[in-house]
Amino acid sequence: EAAWDDGIKQLEREGRKEECNGWAYRQDSFHAYRSREVCMAYLRWIEKNMIKAGYVPTKQRVYMCYNLGFDAAVYRYKLNPSSSALPHIRKAILRRASFYLTK
Repeated sequence: EAAWDDGIKQLEREGRKEECNGWAYRQDSFHAYRSREVCMAYLRWIEKNMIKAGYVPTKQRVYMCYNLGFDAAVYRYKLNPSSSALPHIRKAILRRASFYLTK
C-alpha cells in the first residue's frame, strides 16, 4: 500500500490530482488502467529520487527499489543486489529478475 500511496502522490505532483482523487488501493488495485497509471507514476518517482540520491537509474536498480522499497534499497543496501546484508531470498529474487531485465 505504501507504493500505491507514493504513486498517487506522484500523479498529484504531475497535475493529475482530480483524475486520481478517490483512487484507493483496496478497490482500485485490480482496475487495469488505474493500477497501471499508479505503477508507472511510482516508477517515475523511484527514478527521480534515485537521481536525487546520486545514483544512475538502471532497470535492476529500479526493480530493486520497487521490490524492497526505496529507502531499504538505497539507504540500507546501497542499491547493491549482491549486498551481504540482503536476505538470501531477496538476493535470489534480484538475481532471477536480472536475467529478465537485461533482455
